[in-house]
Amino acid sequence: MLADTALMLLDPERMAPVLAGLGVLRGNPPASIELRSTWVKPGRYFNAHYSIVDDSGREGPATVSACLGDEARGRRVEDKAGTHTCEEGSRSICRACNTAYVSPGILLQSFPGDYRLPTLPRCLQPKRVRAETQGTFHPLDCEVVAYRPGMRCQISYSMKNRGRVFGKVAVEKRGAGYGFGVHARLYDALLSRARSVRLAEPLAYVEPLRLTLIAAAEGTDLSKSMRRNEEQA
Repeated sequence: MLADTALMLLDPERMAPVLAGLGVLRGNPPASIELRSTWVKPGRYFNAHYSIVDDSGREGPATVSACLGDEARGRRVEDKAGTHTCEEGSRSICRACNTAYVSPGILLQSFPGDYRLPTLPRCLQPKRVRAETQGTFHPLDCEVVAYRPGMRCQISYSMKNRGRVFGKVAVEKRGAGYGFGVHARLYDALLSRARSVRLAEPLAYVEPLRLTLIAAAEGTDLSKSMRRNEEQA
């Protein structure tokens, strides 16, 4: 059963009726689904991430993630999301609309309603970031550049006075701000000892949002260089 369910997560056509059960879609079956990415670690997790357009013709949630899991875990997540507080037919969205456990063993979440990243929706609001940093940072807009459901999300902010700044909100089992602290120590060490190796400058850890802010680093993007070399090969 688990193997068949995992294969179903890779098939957008089979997932269409499953995703229609997510409250945020308001009962409109998806008109189109695109499998954007997967995250798989044998014995640990099997996640799939989709781009959705609903049957009403309007864009639904930008993305929906599906995670293979047992019923006990799925029901616990549903409990954390709480009960529906929005009215039937309303366009408003409550926390429960973003989460659903469906048989056989699939946990659905609409982005950015990630139960393990509770501050993520606020990190995507430039005004909230500006307020929580007491005006130190003035984001004008933001763009999600990478997202792994239940683990981390990387965000690119366009700043009024700083150009572009990158933010990351993530699950940190060793305590809030641990990753930022490690990054800051490495940055200081490399700055004084190894000029040939550079690390992006750590700017701030925003405790209320659990958000790490890092300066953009000048230079050539490694992933772009690798793709360019592959194309030339």
